[in-house]
Amino acid sequence: MKKIILSGSTGFIGSEIKNLLIKNNGISLTTIDLRKSKIDINNKIDDTTFDYFIHAAGIHPTRQDLDNINIFHENIKLLAKLSKLFQKSKKIILISSFINLINYKKNKISEQNYLKIYKQDNFYKKSKYITERFFKKLVSKYKKELIIIYPCHVIGPNDNRVSPNGEFLLNMSKKKVKFFFDINYPITDVREISLYIDFIIKKNLGMHKKLIINGDIHMRKYVKMSSFNKKFILIKIYNWIYAIFNLVNLFFKKIKFIKKNYFPISTYKYLKLNPKSESVTDNGYKNKYVVDKTIYDTLNFFKRHE
Repeated sequence: MKKIILSGSTGFIGSEIKNLLIKNNGISLTTIDLRKSKIDINNKIDDTTFDYFIHAAGIHPTRQDLDNINIFHENIKLLAKLSKLFQKSKKIILISSFINLINYKKNKISEQNYLKIYKQDNFYKKSKYITERFFKKLVSKYKKELIIIYPCHVIGPNDNRVSPNGEFLLNMSKKKVKFFFDINYPITDVREISLYIDFIIKKNLGMHKKLIINGDIHMRKYVKMSSFNKKFILIKIYNWIYAIFNLVNLFFKKIKFIKKNYFPISTYKYLKLNPKSESVTDNGYKNKYVVDKTIYDTLNFFKRHE
């Protein structure tokens, strides 16, 4: 029987992983709450050795709070509690984010891109960067195997507390969002993440990276599928939009409600780049879900729980 310890089991992604793994009779699953003290966590681990440590915990802000420095600080606090988990586990699975695979000099997001940080990146991106660097450091220190999974915009059913991406989809379905950037929008079904982890365990896969993407659809299609709203505006002129925001901030920066730049340069560069996401890792895994079903199942879940 394989012993697995999972962090973040109460979150959207973590709970989906937990629900799948507990159905497997060949797995003994232990969950860990990183909000507790380091002493409590170490006491729960005790002298147990785990086959896998799956890290699905993290700070997941709303779209409005991506540049909040508290995200960065809270994430650092979580990482400070992980050392013993690395020591006690044979393999490590990190749930990261596709934003760590963005290279502004290319127009494609894939596992082949190197991990980089840019001065203009928001604090959410910086927290993901620091997490991945931290994991690689501990993996090297304790001689472990690291598997990194990169989801994109994660949606799916069982989104009980409504994740940031789920909220965006829900607002579109209720016609609360009127303006859209007409870009590629990579979507990951939350169920695909847990299925891929199950695949890793069954196949006993070693160190690798995997971008989990069920489809890189155009925002125009995403809007029509989610809201059926014909009265929306698709924005394509990114340069002008960014210039206008900068002018507003320059001339009216003393006015409280526009003092903060809600359109940071990292967002602008992503929009202008408009990258396509593509997984190049081929280890025999085949996606179980298509984007259309993912969107349909997610919207139906929200409708049933209104």
